[in-house]
Amino acid sequence: MEIWAKSDGETLKEHTEKVKNEIKNLIKNVTSFYLPNDGLFKEIVSDTNRKSEFLILLELVATYHDMGKISPRFQNTVHNPDFPYTDVMNFPDVPHSFLSPAFFNKEKIKNFKNLAGFLGFNWREFLKIVLSAVAFHHWRENYAQKFLNKWRLVEKTVEELKNCNEFIDELKAIDSEIAIDFGSHYNKLLIPPDNLAFLIKELEQDLSKKQKNFFILLKGFLHRADHFASSNIQNGIEIDPLQSIKVEDKVKNEIKRRAKEKCKIEIKDKDIWQLEKIKGVENNNIFLKATTGIGKTEFALLWSSGKKLIYVLPIRTAVNAMWKRLRNIFGDDKIGLLHSDALFYLEDIKDQSRDENISESFISYDLARNLSYPVIVATADQFFVAGLKYPGYEKIFATLAYSYIVLDEIQLYDPRIAAIIIKTLEEVTKLGAKFCIMSATLPEFYRNKMKERGIYFEEREFFPKNLKKHKIELLENGIVINDDKNHEYMFNEEVGDKIKKFVEKGKKVLIILNTIKAAKEVYEKLKDNFKSREVLLIHSQFTMQDRKEKEEIFESENKLYPDILIATQVAEVSLDIDYDILFTELAPLDALFQRMGRVLRRFRENYEYSEAEPNIYVCGRLDSDKVENVSGVGSVYRADVLRKTYELLKSKNKKILDEGGKIKIIEQFYEELEKIETYFSKFEEMLEILDSFFSVDSRKKAQDIFRNIIQISGIPENKKVNFQEEIEAQIKQMYDLIIDYSNFFKKWKNEWKNSEAGTRKELKEKMRKKLIEYKDERRKINHTVFKSLSNWLVHLYPDEKIEKSNLIFEVEKLIKDNNNKEIKSALRKWLFQTFEGIYLFENVEYDSEKGAIVKEGTKNEVIL
Repeated sequence: MEIWAKSDGETLKEHTEKVKNEIKNLIKNVTSFYLPNDGLFKEIVSDTNRKSEFLILLELVATYHDMGKISPRFQNTVHNPDFPYTDVMNFPDVPHSFLSPAFFNKEKIKNFKNLAGFLGFNWREFLKIVLSAVAFHHWRENYAQKFLNKWRLVEKTVEELKNCNEFIDELKAIDSEIAIDFGSHYNKLLIPPDNLAFLIKELEQDLSKKQKNFFILLKGFLHRADHFASSNIQNGIEIDPLQSIKVEDKVKNEIKRRAKEKCKIEIKDKDIWQLEKIKGVENNNIFLKATTGIGKTEFALLWSSGKKLIYVLPIRTAVNAMWKRLRNIFGDDKIGLLHSDALFYLEDIKDQSRDENISESFISYDLARNLSYPVIVATADQFFVAGLKYPGYEKIFATLAYSYIVLDEIQLYDPRIAAIIIKTLEEVTKLGAKFCIMSATLPEFYRNKMKERGIYFEEREFFPKNLKKHKIELLENGIVINDDKNHEYMFNEEVGDKIKKFVEKGKKVLIILNTIKAAKEVYEKLKDNFKSREVLLIHSQFTMQDRKEKEEIFESENKLYPDILIATQVAEVSLDIDYDILFTELAPLDALFQRMGRVLRRFRENYEYSEAEPNIYVCGRLDSDKVENVSGVGSVYRADVLRKTYELLKSKNKKILDEGGKIKIIEQFYEELEKIETYFSKFEEMLEILDSFFSVDSRKKAQDIFRNIIQISGIPENKKVNFQEEIEAQIKQMYDLIIDYSNFFKKWKNEWKNSEAGTRKELKEKMRKKLIEYKDERRKINHTVFKSLSNWLVHLYPDEKIEKSNLIFEVEKLIKDNNNKEIKSALRKWLFQTFEGIYLFENVEYDSEKGAIVKEGTKNEVIL
C-alpha cells in the first residue's frame, strides 16, 4: 500500500524527498550568491552551527509537512485506488496540514540548542514555531472555521489513525521516529495565522520581533520548496544568478549603446556617472535623486550587480517595456515577468508558429511565480501585497530577505499603496532586504515616516551638466474647454492653431491630457484637422493586442513616431519616447516634470534650448475659486494641488528650466503639499491600519484590495458575443479533454485493482504519461483562451461608475447540460481558475481606434 501525495501517483515519500532536496538547493544557492550584509537571515547563516541547524530544521519541517495526507479523506481526493480504508465519507474531515503536526516527535526539538538560544526561545516556544510552520503551510479560506471549531475532529482523527498500523508503517518509512501524542493539547501548541488576528495574542506578546521574523523565514522557505517541488519544473528553484562582473560589463555596454543611439555621442567608462555614484553604497539602501531619462535603470542594475533583483514599476505597460529591455541586456533565461496579465503578455509576444512549444511561456510564468529568476520585473501588487499578511505571505518575505528591491517613481503611487510599500519595507529590511528608491524627488513626508520607522537609506543625486532643454509657457486657454452644463469637453481650436504651426515646421508634437475622455475628444478633432498626417491616440483602456500594436511603433528600430501623439499619463512612465514639443494639461508638478521628460530626451548634457518659442506648453487657467479648462479636476487631481503647481510655475513662465532647478521647485511643491491637512491622510490611515496587525484571509483578497486602488479587468459589453463565440469552442475542447481523462482513469483504476504488484510500476508510469499529455493539452487550450482575452480584455479604474458583473457567470452559461456532476465540477473549476477576477463591463463599449467607451450618463473621469 502506498500513500499518495499527488493525483499523478507521486507518493508521499517521493514528494517529501523532492521538497527536502529543493530546500537544500535553495539554501545552498542563496548563501552562495545572494547573501545580504545584514538582517536576521544573514545572522543565522553566517554562523556555521546556526546555519547547519537551520538547514536541518527546514528539512525536518519538510519531512513532516504533508504527513496528514495519510487521511483517508485526502487519499480519496487524489483518487488513490489502493488505499484500503472503506468508510471514507464517515472519516473526520480535517485539512491535511492541520493533521501533520500530530506525527511530530517533539523530542527532536532538543537538538536545536544553538539556534534556539540565539533566538531567545525556550523549548516550548521553539516547538510552537516549528509545529505552526507545518500546520499552516497550506491554507484555504474555509480553514479558519475548521481551525476554530473542529479540534475534537483532530483528536478523533488521531485516535482513528493510531489503530491503522499499515498506514503508520508507511509514515515510518519517511521518518522512523514519528510520534502520535498531542491529543487535547494540540491546539495550545499552535500559533494562529495572522489573519486570525483576534487569536494572535500569544504570537505578539510571547514572541519577540526577532522570533517572529525567524518564523517568517522558516515557513517562507518551506512554502518556496513545497510549491517548486509541486510544479515539476526542471529548472532550479533559484536559477543561476547574473555574475556581478558580467553585469557591470553588460550595463556599461548598454549605457554606451543608448548614448550612441539616442544622443549620437560616444562615451568612455570614465564618463559613466553611475559608476561614480555607486561607489561606497553598493550594499546600502539608497534613494537616488535624478531626472527622467538620465539612466536611473542602469544605476539600479549596477547597485544590485549580481544580486537577486526585484524591479518594481507602477504600471503593467512600464513593466512589460522594462522586461523586454532587460532581456535584451541579460538574456531570455534570466529575467522573469510578473503582473496580473503577465501570462497573457508572454503568450502574445511568443512566436505563434511554435505550437509544439506551447508550454514555453507557461514555464516562464511558473518560474517567475516561483520567484526562481535572478531578476524579476513586476508591478507592486505582486510583492508588496504581502504586506497585507494573507496566509502564505511568508514566501514573499523570505525571498525579499535576500533580495535587492528597486522601486521606480514611488511618488506616482496612490498614497494608500505607498503606505503598504513603506510598511513592507519596514519589515523586510529587518530580515535582510535592500532597496533602491529612484525618483526626481521623494516627498519629505514619506522620508520622515521612513526614518521614524527605522528605515534608513543613503542619498545620491545626479543632475546632468549644462542641460537646459525645456522652455515653459503657461497657456490660460486649455487644450480642452469645460462645458460644465453638459459635463463635456470641447477642443480648443486656438491651441489647435499652435499645434498646426509646429507640425508644418516638421516638429513632432506630444499632447498629454489628464483624462481619457478629454484625450478622445482631442484625438477626434486633430484626426479631422490633420488628415494627411499620422495622429495616434494611446491610453490604458485599449485591449492588450491593440495597445501592443500601438507601442511597437515606438519600439521599432526606425522609430518613425506619429506626427502627433495624444496620450494620457501612460506617457509619463511606460513609453520610451522623444518628442520635440509638448502640450500638456495642468497637472501636479511632479507629473508635469515626468511629462516634460518625454521632450528632447535625446539630450543628456551640454545642451541648451535656443528657440524663441517655448517647447513646453502647460494649459489651464487658475481663477480665484477654481481651476478652469483642465480635465479631471477633482476626480483625478485635487484642485488645491493644481493651484499650488500653477503658483510655483508662474515665476518660470517663458523661461528655460535646468534639470537641477526642476528638482528645487518639486521640493518646494512637496513642502506646500504638507501644509494641506488632508493630502496625506489616506497614507496615514493605511499605515495605522497596517500597524494594528491588519491581515486578510487570502492572497486573492489582498490583491483585490491592492488592485482595486489601481485597476480592474473586464470584457466590454459590445464585445461579449464575439468573446463568447471564441471561448465556446475552448470550453467544448476542455469538456472533451476532461471526459477523455476521466474515462482513461476509470479504466486505469480497474487495471490497477486487478494487477499484480510487479506490474504496478508500469501502470503508474502509464498514468503519469497520460497526465502529462492531459496537462499539455490544457496548456494549448489555455493558450487559445489567453489569446482571446488579449483581444477583448480592457482595464478600467474602479472609481468609475462602471456597471459590472463577474465574467465567470456569463461563461458558465456556455456549459452544456451534463448529468455527470464530476465532469461538470472539473470544468467549472477550470473556468474559475481561468476567469476569476475578470468582469463583464455592462455599460462599456469598445472601439479599436479610441479604446473603451463608457456609455452616456456614466462618469468617465479617469487617469491614464
